[in-house]
Amino acid sequence: MPSGDVDLDTAKTALKQAMQQAEEEARRQITEPEEAREPNPWLRRMGWVEHLGALDPKELRALVAPVKDDEPELDVLYKAFDWLIQDAQYHCVRQVVGLEALFEANRKEVDKEVQMPFDSWMDITTVVRYTEVYKQLIRYIFRSKGIEPEKRPGFELTERQQMAIDDVWTNVEEFVWWKEEQGDLR
Repeated sequence: MPSGDVDLDTAKTALKQAMQQAEEEARRQITEPEEAREPNPWLRRMGWVEHLGALDPKELRALVAPVKDDEPELDVLYKAFDWLIQDAQYHCVRQVVGLEALFEANRKEVDKEVQMPFDSWMDITTVVRYTEVYKQLIRYIFRSKGIEPEKRPGFELTERQQMAIDDVWTNVEEFVWWKEEQGDLR
């Protein structure tokens, strides 16, 4: 085979590998879409690209993935969170908080008048959908604690927030330990 053919084949292979590597790198990067195509203006305002840009989407999905069997602490935290939501629904009524507070709670835009008061008694599928977003946030925060500082997502908690999260986590761990001692976990 003439040397020109070998060089062409080598160049094609090198180019193909370089393109695959570039595509893989592009896939791993979270980029800001065109503003008009942004599905959620709130995400843009909150700077999600700056916050998440350095993270691999696969790693990000792992941080918010459902609780696994080897995470009893998160499972306990979820049960407590569900109870909190149920308790909030029970207390978020006119007789307890007043009608004005319910109108304010239902405000979606600062400059627009609210037409209806907040109704805490939503369909169960709506409650599950809404609480899942918060549960993903909880998973993201608590799972991020276990990542090496240089690879950890770029959010910073205030000292007070960090102390509160540490207190919650300590209490949850102690509860899980106690339940395991009782042979009564899950």
